[in-house]
Amino acid sequence: MAESSSPGWFRRPLEGRYGISLAVAIVALAPFIVVSTADVMFAKQVQAELGMDQLATELIAGFSISGYAFGAFTGGDLIQRFRQRHLFLISEALFVAGCAISAGANGAVVFGFGRILSGFATGLLLVIALPPVIQRFPAGKLGVTMAWVNLGFFGAVCAGPLIGGVVATAHAWRWFFIGLGAIGLLNLATAALTEPLYNPPNPGLKFDRVGIA
Repeated sequence: MAESSSPGWFRRPLEGRYGISLAVAIVALAPFIVVSTADVMFAKQVQAELGMDQLATELIAGFSISGYAFGAFTGGDLIQRFRQRHLFLISEALFVAGCAISAGANGAVVFGFGRILSGFATGLLLVIALPPVIQRFPAGKLGVTMAWVNLGFFGAVCAGPLIGGVVATAHAWRWFFIGLGAIGLLNLATAALTEPLYNPPNPGLKFDRVGIA
């Protein structure tokens, strides 16, 4: 059982449940992995519909990965100074917004912005979502945690091309992003009932402007 946290004003009936906490963390991270391996299957359809060329597609994919890396770097700073629960909910909401923007895009710039935003949000979640699950539950659960994380992540990698092929066959890339956003929205609701309210470890830590730059 996880250690207790401050009650706050919002009741969290699922707090302290190991299985649900782990599932919330994995579901927060897996959709971006699916996108990164699925999009190549329907990229030509996106290009045709949004008037993009191959270079734009490659740039969007590259900047999305860069956004993921920058999000992880930024999350490492934010988690020191702000409550993990609040950061998780905001980051998951940003992922949902990114998926919605991509789904409704009418041009390459808007589509790319949505992809980059969802990548950045997932990078934040990489630091914000998973480490607390590892730290707040008994060390004896670490092996189980790692096994499920590996299954979730590598399963998402393997499932990506299959899902992308189905999406391409149905010409449903917009629905693909809508579906990912819906998953993120459900995970956001579950996290609101699950994520504990802990004070940050170093609330007085100054923002590292030079490091972030």
